[in-house]
Amino acid sequence: MKPRITSLWKKIPLYVAPVLFLASCQPLDERLKPAEEFKLNAPADFDFATIQELGITLATKDKAGKAISVAAIGIYDKNPDDGGTLLYVTGTDETGTVNDVSAIPAHLTSVFIENNIPGVSNVEVPIVNGKVEYTFTSPDLKNGRIAEIPVREYYGFNPTHAGYLMFEDQWPKKGDFDLNDLVLKYNFVETKPTSTTITKLTATFDVVAIGATYDNGFSLHFPKRPNIFGSDQVKSITLTVGGKERTAKVKYAGTGVIIEVLDKTDLTTDFFNTKAEGSCGVQAILTIEFKTAIPIGNVGIPPYDPFLKVFGTNREVHLVNKARTSDAEPLSNFADRDDVDGVYKDKTTGMPFALVVPSAGGFKFKVTTENTPIHKSYTSFAKWANDGGSKLTTDTKAKEWYKYAGSGIINNTCK
Repeated sequence: MKPRITSLWKKIPLYVAPVLFLASCQPLDERLKPAEEFKLNAPADFDFATIQELGITLATKDKAGKAISVAAIGIYDKNPDDGGTLLYVTGTDETGTVNDVSAIPAHLTSVFIENNIPGVSNVEVPIVNGKVEYTFTSPDLKNGRIAEIPVREYYGFNPTHAGYLMFEDQWPKKGDFDLNDLVLKYNFVETKPTSTTITKLTATFDVVAIGATYDNGFSLHFPKRPNIFGSDQVKSITLTVGGKERTAKVKYAGTGVIIEVLDKTDLTTDFFNTKAEGSCGVQAILTIEFKTAIPIGNVGIPPYDPFLKVFGTNREVHLVNKARTSDAEPLSNFADRDDVDGVYKDKTTGMPFALVVPSAGGFKFKVTTENTPIHKSYTSFAKWANDGGSKLTTDTKAKEWYKYAGSGIINNTCK
């Protein structure tokens, strides 16, 4: 097959696939609760993951065995000639290798790798233990170089991760599980001098919907790792909300780095895009610039650990199985709760309090209308959960349940 990736140079920096939260002061007992007879029968350890972490290990050689630098690599869900969607863009550095990591849709068991190496075919590679590994060998190249660009001056592959975040703000008490209390579209762009390091992270969050009970805010948590980036490694952190720059509230806590992105004054509109169609809400742009290139593993994989914070309390709502930060109120303070051991799943229905879904190829997630549980609007949701997730279910629609909206949704004209 003739390589198609000459077009990739025109696409860089590019965009991948590879998540949602908000608030008002309505009494809890006035809000519709899910019917008690509804209950997911999902496995006890089910984490409601719609994305998976993918390790990408690639090597390139010319016919003399010399490394091929500055080769562009496109990762697709399937062959683009058959309608495949571009998920991620990366490339080889001066060693002719790629050692990268990305977040891709959870249902995929293989990816299609496109390249611009002369004489080398594109190829489908299976995902094994969360990784894809492959070696490309060119029969044509002699000098190990595709473009006459000094690789140290131009790596050029700044990948984008996009998706939607959804939150239910009544945790740890049972909610209505419409998961529209705050809905955000996220877009993370990594500036990477090599496939293994990062110098800047730019995160854009657009408020898609608000159907909240409380006054909420939105924060981003970078969980502590062996070498979590610290204040001594950060050159600057800037935050713009609604086009106006403000001082970012940053805390280097015991559990990692916490950055407040949106506060309750940014999210004051009740029932925004949850009862009728509307335009986008406020946009926040967070930029973290590092003093030097640091390992990408120190920062993590988007969307990291996003969470909703309920103002006036220390309650935090995270994705399923994510740990609360050191700022959060201890679980022991909640004598009467509907959560399963603090993992953000309801113990009666089995429903999650937060979800993330990928946005590849311009996909737009449709928000549920107020008081419509997500399993009612997305009829494959329960099948997906009960089968144990996108990789295990044999139901085609359940693998990507978020693409099959039924009744009780708002057409998303926002993002």
